[in-house]
Amino acid sequence: MLLTINLHWCLTIFLLFVLPGAVSLIVSGQKGDNITLPCSLSNKEDLTTVLTFGSKTAYGFNQDEHFKARVHKSGSCDLNLQNLKTTDAGRYVSKVYAIRVFISNYTYDVHVNVNLTGLKDEELMFDDLPREAESVEHFTNTGRKEVWRRERGVLTDQLTDKNGRLTIVNFTSSDEGTYTALTSSGEDLVTMMVTESSTGSKDKLDSTHEDETHDTERVHVWLWMVIGVLVVLIVFAVIMKRQCWKKNEEHRSYKGVPM
Repeated sequence: MLLTINLHWCLTIFLLFVLPGAVSLIVSGQKGDNITLPCSLSNKEDLTTVLTFGSKTAYGFNQDEHFKARVHKSGSCDLNLQNLKTTDAGRYVSKVYAIRVFISNYTYDVHVNVNLTGLKDEELMFDDLPREAESVEHFTNTGRKEVWRRERGVLTDQLTDKNGRLTIVNFTSSDEGTYTALTSSGEDLVTMMVTESSTGSKDKLDSTHEDETHDTERVHVWLWMVIGVLVVLIVFAVIMKRQCWKKNEEHRSYKGVPM
């Protein structure tokens, strides 16, 4: 048993340091962050690195537009990938040359984490899926369910496909959970943590409060208008009464004058 364990560790160390490209290194990062794709060739100068992502060149001659100004070399052959996107998830191969002579290669599996917040009864759109994604699963406290598969499309009524982007049409608490984009072999590419916004109910309360405030203000305006009309009517009545009294007095005085 002990001999088997020792052989396992020896083989692992051999693959990592003698044949680094034989083992894939998993590199995880949050969407928008920067990640480093490391290599073990330190203290060596004049090294040329070419990084490929499927058929695309992520770093090197004829670099793909998707990676323009986002991949930079650090140290001897480390590569920094900036402003991580969900479409960056997948397998990368780095080949290192010294004076045009190939000396080593490295394989990386990049995994991207995303946090999404949904508002109740509102639309929530996911980020673009990576090219290697074959399915998406939804994990909740009650279990997991496949909600999308490349050859079949959307598999649930809770989602729709808008121009290639998965979208929750009317977000509810049942849509919360973890959504994972997987490769055909079941390896994680993108993990999306979806939660319901706590400000949604607050906004509705604020909106209700504003409506009540506006209603109260309108009532006050109408009340003052009614009071104003009543005051005008009272003043008008008093004036008319005084004028009538004055005319009556003048009429009596006229009748009392001898002919």
